Amino acid sequence: MIKLDGSVIDVEMHGGLVKYHQVQAVQTICRNISERIAQHNALEKLAYYDQLTKVPNRRYFFDKLKDELERVEKTNSFLALLFIDMDNFKQINDRYGHQVGDEVLVIFTKRVEQGLRNSDFLSRLGGDEFVILLSDLTSVAQPQQVADRMMERISEPILLRGYTISISVSMGISIYPEHGTSQGDLMSKADHALYEAKEKGRNCVSIYKQE
Repeated sequence: MIKLDGSVIDVEMHGGLVKYHQVQAVQTICRNISERIAQHNALEKLAYYDQLTKVPNRRYFFDKLKDELERVEKTNSFLALLFIDMDNFKQINDRYGHQVGDEVLVIFTKRVEQGLRNSDFLSRLGGDEFVILLSDLTSVAQPQQVADRMMERISEPILLRGYTISISVSMGISIYPEHGTSQGDLMSKADHALYEAKEKGRNCVSIYKQE
């Protein structure tokens, strides 16, 4: 409802038939539940969002992936998973401290977000591991193009607390339905491709190749 001062509140409404001066009428009771909604939203953020980077967490990602797999199966379209792992992130923590490491993760996340389309979904799986769910793809070449843009954006040095910190990432890609049609298949194939990228010397992108 809109209050007289123009602000918007959430309300809960109940209506029922009553007798008013011996005439049948409808009594409606409105209760302001804005505080309850705010508490619910706060709890939802705790449950579904990473507290450091503010992007969706692992739990939210798997829910989203499940929904997207059901959608693409019906529409005969395809999607891709892009696994991202920061190279030598432990060295940043060891050299500059965990607080600086956390700030690097926040800056890194914002850079990745800036290179995404509206339909892309970024999630932090934990530590320095991230995944991007690429939906509404029109060609199998798009995941590689997204990854290349990311590599270029991410490679810029980070200036933080008087330090110049260089970062790089390894990326692994799996594509639906070419590499699998289930969560497990796509996750394991993307993880395998990520391992291959690290084996190549890191700071590169690898797309899963069938054995």
